[in-house]
Amino acid sequence: MKWVRFVILTLIVAAAFFVRLWFVGKHQYVFPDSRNYLTLAQTILFHRDYADHGLYAFRMPGYPYFLAMIMHAWPTTPPVMSVLWVQCGLGALTIIPIYSIARRLGAATALLACATVAVDPLQVGFTATVLTETLFTLLFILAIWTALKITDNDHGLWWLMLGVLWGIGVYVRPSCVPLLVPLALWAGFVHVIRARRSGQSILRPLGRALAGTVLSFAVMSLVLLPWHKRASERFGPHTWMTTAVGLSLYESVFPTADGSAIEEKVYLYPGMETLGEAALNDEWTRRGWNYVFSEPGRMAQLAVVKFTRLWSPWLNATEFKASSFQTPLILWTIPIYVLALAALVSRKYLWRPHWALAGVLILPPLYFSALHALIVGSLRYRTPIMPLIDILAAAGAVMILRMCRGSRRAAANQTPPKVSIN
Repeated sequence: MKWVRFVILTLIVAAAFFVRLWFVGKHQYVFPDSRNYLTLAQTILFHRDYADHGLYAFRMPGYPYFLAMIMHAWPTTPPVMSVLWVQCGLGALTIIPIYSIARRLGAATALLACATVAVDPLQVGFTATVLTETLFTLLFILAIWTALKITDNDHGLWWLMLGVLWGIGVYVRPSCVPLLVPLALWAGFVHVIRARRSGQSILRPLGRALAGTVLSFAVMSLVLLPWHKRASERFGPHTWMTTAVGLSLYESVFPTADGSAIEEKVYLYPGMETLGEAALNDEWTRRGWNYVFSEPGRMAQLAVVKFTRLWSPWLNATEFKASSFQTPLILWTIPIYVLALAALVSRKYLWRPHWALAGVLILPPLYFSALHALIVGSLRYRTPIMPLIDILAAAGAVMILRMCRGSRRAAANQTPPKVSIN
């Protein structure tokens, strides 16, 4: 019945595309960040210096290059619409690696997970924004799929592919850099655990796990070398990613921080207006860490607020508080969370038979939860990991259905006690 599953999957991918296309036809969102990305795309398109408002390394160039390629391919189409149309296609294509990942839990779970991602309000909604979410989600899910292939076969080519995909993903969203290490280590240590359980020597798989992790990180660094070389030539060797790191940290922890992005409320201190881009980043970083270490109680309270904002079932932004999106999002998200939690607590249906997959699915949510307990917490930052939550939710739904079916069968198979009539 493989052809039946292929037809169903094809229909789900097509439905995902047309749902996103329909939504984009009704809504297009261009935020301040979107305008920055579009401006940077113009600098690339017209071969000008990659900079916006005098800032040369404030944003990674992955998404602006993506925009520039689309604008070059369709010069007569309004750039926002052409970008959103392409994002509709990318959002739909994400369904394919999702199916491959979830297929390990069974065909029914895989198809249900794909259908869930196809209509997930968060996935659909961010398709209509000129932001990095849709592109990064596809790259991220492909990297997760690659990590799972390593749990099957730790061949060097898979480690190489993981590093390449991760490096490309970092060009779109640099905050994911540290996650590569625990994810790669888990993928490699799966083989160590299997060797130990089978009574074999763990030295060889342990060495391959460590070497593979180092290889992936080295390849990622190699992919990022052109950006690092450019930043080093302009700012010195200590600028690895972007000059937005310091400000992102500071706006998350300064005295009136509330867990949201309030960059507009951050003002330069006396003397900071003369600092260059890299020096200003260093100063914001220094001040931010100073608050983190000097006020641990307030940081703990803020961490709870940011965690809540990250996993909130409703939109946090003030301008969307009264929007018509709130109720559908709440009604969708809460059942997804409940079903995903049901799968996570199940040893019988998830952890025992699929422990290698479970580790890969749970590491990214844990990492992003920890990251955004420190920096700004926002619903948008969980968008790339929601497909993983949707897979867990599908597993939870199928698990509950099987338990109910098993209970009904057990009840039907019970023979009534014999009654003797004296």
